[in-house]
Amino acid sequence: NLSSKNNFLIKLNKKNQIIDFKLSSNLRLNNLYLKNNLKLDEFFPNLRKIIELRDHSINIKYDKKKFSIKGSGYISLQEKEDDIEYFVSNENNRYNFETILILANNPLKIDFLGYQKKENSNAKIKINGLFIPKKKIVINSGFLNENNNSFNVEKLIFDETLKVFDLESIKINYQDKSKNNNQLELVKKKDQFYLSGSEFNADYLVED
Repeated sequence: NLSSKNNFLIKLNKKNQIIDFKLSSNLRLNNLYLKNNLKLDEFFPNLRKIIELRDHSINIKYDKKKFSIKGSGYISLQEKEDDIEYFVSNENNRYNFETILILANNPLKIDFLGYQKKENSNAKIKINGLFIPKKKIVINSGFLNENNNSFNVEKLIFDETLKVFDLESIKINYQDKSKNNNQLELVKKKDQFYLSGSEFNADYLVED
């Protein structure tokens, strides 16, 4: 089910030709089901084949140069619902995006780091980036926070084949499944990478 409220502006010249068009639309989406083509089961163990979006408030803005979508609601990627917020804008074939996902009762894991979200804790994932079709994807900033566990990445760049092309920094500070504390930082300065940290358990990297 979908309901909407729309406002639009049309400007015409003396020949009644459209010279400007603006649209602002507020949508209310009750339910939407999408086939899940995301290969994320190594992070989300209970990943569903069908994604459900429920109770989404969506704002769409459009003019001749720019298009944007901003929304929030519930999403069922796994067995239980999570909260999601999202923003996408398109201008000159450049897509800026931001997504915030709050995981409450669903699991989350990163096996090669030995990380697993605690069952009754909340984890917040936020990704801000840029997508240029057939060229690159840039993660300007991305983080995962859960209690005292944190993972941060800056300027992670993928090429058109989704291979990592460049990276500015990665910072991790978390406790793994073996109750070991891990604190590590990888930073790029000019053309060289510098690795520092007080402690890191590499057992899970070896197992992987």
